[in-house]
Amino acid sequence: ADVAWAPFLERYAAQLPCLHDNLNPRDALLYPNLFTWYEAMDSIPAYACRVKGDASSWRKVLSMAGFGNAGTPPTVLSRMDDASKAEQLACNVDEKEGSLGGSLWDKYSECRPF
Repeated sequence: ADVAWAPFLERYAAQLPCLHDNLNPRDALLYPNLFTWYEAMDSIPAYACRVKGDASSWRKVLSMAGFGNAGTPPTVLSRMDDASKAEQLACNVDEKEGSLGGSLWDKYSECRPF
């Protein structure tokens, strides 16, 4: 079932916070089961390192959505910018502190001789 739902839930996690105030599927308090699922999927090296999409790419899709001739609503653009800044800040912190991502790649490559 995860194979079928992963792309949808991944996209929702990136896009819904841009479309609606206070709607974050990764919120552990509001959506504990979804939060647990996201954490579990992110801990699987083969998924996190090779399959999982890029949140910024999922958000860019919103700027191409059919909002008519008016383009993307300013509130959506603002939320997209905020999400991108938060993502960049998280990447900078991970680089300084030694990110979990590095250990995931190590786990992923352990069973691959190539």
